[in-house]
Amino acid sequence: MATPNPQTQPQSTSPEKTRAKSNGVKKSAESFSFGKGINLILQDKEGVKQGIERSMVSHLIASVFAGVALVALAYGALYVYGYYKEQELSSIHQEQITVDTAIASIESHRADLVQFQNTLEGVKKLLTSHIHWTNFFDVIEKNTIPEVTYVTVVMSPDGKVRLSGVAKDFTTLARQLRAFEDAKDVFSNVSITSGHAILGPTGDTIGVSFDATATLKPTVLTTLTQIIP
Repeated sequence: MATPNPQTQPQSTSPEKTRAKSNGVKKSAESFSFGKGINLILQDKEGVKQGIERSMVSHLIASVFAGVALVALAYGALYVYGYYKEQELSSIHQEQITVDTAIASIESHRADLVQFQNTLEGVKKLLTSHIHWTNFFDVIEKNTIPEVTYVTVVMSPDGKVRLSGVAKDFTTLARQLRAFEDAKDVFSNVSITSGHAILGPTGDTIGVSFDATATLKPTVLTTLTQIIP
């Protein structure tokens, strides 16, 4: 009978050793899984961090563009407002120039307007009154010296008198001026406006032509004027 070779006989494995090997394999697998999980977590954190950074950069860029857009919008609004105000001021300036020109034109014609108004008042007074020329000439003749002759006599409704005449000489003309000035109850503002010698054929002075103005006193003018109803 043959004796079994101890080296060729299968070795038996105890259950404890089998469980130990199994546990070791499990622990090794668990260790591998745990390490891989840590790496995945770290990678996820890094990705989240990068995502957050990209998001912050995007928000920062968007904020910068929004700020630039607001500044540009504000500048545009200020420019439009300034342009509108400039046009408004220009319009006001042009209106002021027009008003100043109109005022200057009125001022330049003030004297003409005043004269025209006085003329209208004189015409109105003339239309509503009648001068007794006979009485007027009596007043003039009473205060005229014999050596003076009148060529024209004009009186306006306001009592202003214009006389043109001829005196014997300059001495006579001076006497006539004094006669008007002495008649203070009849005349005021008496003035000789011009006087020229009249020469004869031989060159001698044969007379003096003159122009004079005076104003009748209101009391005298009233007695010469009849109001037409």
